[in-house]
Amino acid sequence: MYMPRATNVKYAEAVRKLAAEKGVLVTGVAKIMYPEIAEVAVRKEQCDLINIARPMFADPEYPNKAREGRTDEIRGCIACNWCCTTHLFNHHSAMCAVNPAFGRERDYAIKEARYKKRVYIAGGGVAGMEAARVLTLRGHSVTLFEASSQLGGILHVASAHPKLNTRDLRNAIRYLSTQMSKLQVDVRLNTRLDAEVVEKESPDVVIVATGAVPNRPQIPGIDNSNVIYHDDYLRDPSGVTLGQNVVIIGGGEGAELAVSIRREGKDVTILEEGDAVAVVPYMHDLMRGMLLSLYMKQEGVNSITKAKVNCITPDGVEYTDGEGAKQKIKADTIIIAAGRSGDDTLYNELKDKVEEVHIIGDAKEARSVAQAFDEAAYVARIVGSDDGSYFPTGGSSTLYVTHANLIGGELLTNRMKRNGKL
Repeated sequence: MYMPRATNVKYAEAVRKLAAEKGVLVTGVAKIMYPEIAEVAVRKEQCDLINIARPMFADPEYPNKAREGRTDEIRGCIACNWCCTTHLFNHHSAMCAVNPAFGRERDYAIKEARYKKRVYIAGGGVAGMEAARVLTLRGHSVTLFEASSQLGGILHVASAHPKLNTRDLRNAIRYLSTQMSKLQVDVRLNTRLDAEVVEKESPDVVIVATGAVPNRPQIPGIDNSNVIYHDDYLRDPSGVTLGQNVVIIGGGEGAELAVSIRREGKDVTILEEGDAVAVVPYMHDLMRGMLLSLYMKQEGVNSITKAKVNCITPDGVEYTDGEGAKQKIKADTIIIAAGRSGDDTLYNELKDKVEEVHIIGDAKEARSVAQAFDEAAYVARIVGSDDGSYFPTGGSSTLYVTHANLIGGELLTNRMKRNGKL
């Protein structure tokens, strides 16, 4: 994720200069998310051919859309490596974070809904938009409510590090927001869906995709003028003046921020209560963790684990270290990056009042982009089906699986999730 686009093309260019004399064609590869990136590399004669792998997982129609001039409809890869490392190593199968149908195209084919429903969706992040996209394609009437002035949710924050390349997360926003427009989804910005509106307008189905909210730890001094929150900083980095000595409380998403700020020339220390940094669920990727650890070491980010913060003072932070000793570290600016928790308020208000209500994505629990897409894709496919089950079972009540420790194990797990029984 953190590497620049077309990251290996410069090496292809160097090889091409040597290979051209022998008539050998050279291929450019890595993070060529869109045709315009490929076009530049070929026109500048950096390479002869383009090799596309992960972007084809995200959108198998990539070449056709490029040929037809529909590049704005390409579901862009976000370079998260969910396909090639995390899911592959943990579950022994490749999946795509932004394309839940990858590898299960038959089961996830878009089918017209048997019963057309009027669906209200609360939240315009990737989970809410993916649900709206699929529901609309299936023939449902969808209204999407977003409390802020723009679609995209937390990805606007996660993609905004000034000195760390996370911008490719915006590819998901680019695709889904374009789909909202092309499908003419009724999107209502600056409008928060609440229980009163639901009760008054009586939609058939409500999907809660309200995302997660930053945790606010109960630390004395947290309201001091030298304190700022992770999300507030990333929403407007240029509008915040950081002191030379920066302490970040929280080493989950705070690890990315630490690297970015350190590259601005600031002295950065992470205080993490756990025993490791960069291990929160929504950042769980093997390559991502390794690269972050490498960057922190290269840039000289100071990381203190097993540190329990006691209070924030006007000139620093007091904490208890892993040995139980009281410590103090000086800081001009303290940034709170204490993680986030699912915002399930609306779901809890509606679950006993609305006949069909679902909660998806970070609203259920702060996790990864992949899980937000997957839950949205699944729920959008079961709404309006005959028995609440969209996915085929093969017409048999018995499913035999061999080698259940590998792909078969994944199949068993998915079937149990989908049907609850075998």
